[in-house]
Amino acid sequence: MKDLMKEFRSWYEQNESDAVKGRFAPPARPEAVDGAERTLGVAFPDDLRALYLEHDHLTYLWGTVCVSAPEQIAESQQSLRQVQ
Repeated sequence: MKDLMKEFRSWYEQNESDAVKGRFAPPARPEAVDGAERTLGVAFPDDLRALYLEHDHLTYLWGTVCVSAPEQIAESQQSLRQVQ
């Protein structure tokens, strides 16, 4: 996954436009990924876990999140469960 992410970052940096310029966040803490999995009651696939350990989330220049942080996914899911 690290090689894939390195290749993706390289391609992205060469091909991004100002309109969709994104930002890669720092890595997620392993405890945050573990906590999200516990909250959700699932184990993330290995590739998703590896992605989070490379980048917690990705946002576009104007603030739109295209890959949510593990804690945000867990919080959103908890909120949805309370509504039901």
